[in-house]
Amino acid sequence: MEHSSLAGYSILLVEPNPYLASDLGRALYGAGGEIFISLTTIDALQFADTAGLSGAVLNYTLSIKDEHRVAARLRELGVPFAFCKEIGRSEAWPHVPVLNEPFGASELIDLLRRLLDPTSASATERSRRERKPASGVKEAEVGSPP
Repeated sequence: MEHSSLAGYSILLVEPNPYLASDLGRALYGAGGEIFISLTTIDALQFADTAGLSGAVLNYTLSIKDEHRVAARLRELGVPFAFCKEIGRSEAWPHVPVLNEPFGASELIDLLRRLLDPTSASATERSRRERKPASGVKEAEVGSPP
């Protein structure tokens, strides 16, 4: 992944595990993004309201209620987002992209690139994705929240 693939984008990473949040945050920063890391729902909501976000990745193992509060606020603000989860797609957000755990930093960066700029994928990448989803990514209409 090139260093500037996320340049110009401000990204919220909601991850309750501080070690994983740090590792993923460094990877996203290394790809050129301005990264806001939140370990809690309260911080995530504050960043959503004040940081001028381009996009977000939500990883929740805490509660479905927390997931819905942050996702609903991001949708209200028009901020595209994706989920990273251990188990499949959120029933309440069927059109939101999901990156299934375990995943690598390059998969997360690729998901964010497609989420933030759906035209960035080459014709070959689009053709391949239409036939078979990328490893760890369930097919979804990127950028089309319910």
